[in-house]
Amino acid sequence: MLKRFFGFFNSSTPSHDKGVYFYVRVYRLPAQPSAGDEVVKIRIDPANDVSMNDEGDYYVRKEVVGPKTFRRATLTVYFDAQRRVKDSEVEQGELTDRAAYDAFTTNQA
Repeated sequence: MLKRFFGFFNSSTPSHDKGVYFYVRVYRLPAQPSAGDEVVKIRIDPANDVSMNDEGDYYVRKEVVGPKTFRRATLTVYFDAQRRVKDSEVEQGELTDRAAYDAFTTNQA
């Protein structure tokens, strides 16, 4: 039994990441993109992170914090009953793509 317990934490077991990734540009200046914006990668697990609001809609709300400026944006993602993404919105930022994230992290190195 102990072997089975510690086997649960074994890193050699293949991992199947079922997370959904979003890339958020956190605005440095209020409500407008600028050169000093930061791009943050956010992972949402549809099986565990999703909540239901009073109207019966599924959603996730995450505070996104820029790693250098500590500026904040709020990402809200809406899901259907099968936990598929229906819609999303960002306050104090915008959704972007992985290429923007890769460019941002390359420039930070």
